[in-house]
Amino acid sequence: MRAAELRTPDRMSLLPPEAPSGLASWVVRHRRWIVLAWMVMLAVLAPAAARIDQVLDAGARVEGSESAAVDEMLRTRFASPFARYAVLVVSSVPGVVSDSDAIVLRGIVDAVRAVPGVTGTLSWLDARDPLFASGDGRGTFVIVGVDPAAGSADAMVPRLRASTATALERIRPLHPE
Repeated sequence: MRAAELRTPDRMSLLPPEAPSGLASWVVRHRRWIVLAWMVMLAVLAPAAARIDQVLDAGARVEGSESAAVDEMLRTRFASPFARYAVLVVSSVPGVVSDSDAIVLRGIVDAVRAVPGVTGTLSWLDARDPLFASGDGRGTFVIVGVDPAAGSADAMVPRLRASTATALERIRPLHPE
């Protein structure tokens, strides 16, 4: 016999064709360690993930860019309360075409203005512009200026929602329509 014929077959040829090989077999053999490693990573990273909205700014703002310079000028040179802003959509309220309909909007705007970090509001009450009225007459919007020192506009959303919910609880019994 020749030497090539005397060689024993390699390990893989002895296994059935459906047996795992390579990386897959390593993962199967060490699955408990892999699960443990994922659990450790979850325990280590979960506290940081809970604060991610405070660390990252969801706005498309690049420090040192021209838009950042414009924001700074609006805030400092022109004292604009709307250098940073959020848009508050008010739906399912009476239309804002008359003064009597504007009572609900006035309550909401007053509640929003009282929120710490709000630098100003702009709504139909200020401009009486039909741009602020929705097509179906059952909604409007309010532009809310946000103080950058109070956090991002995204960070203001929970406070704005809480203030508008409280205002609507007070207004609804008086104006149920």
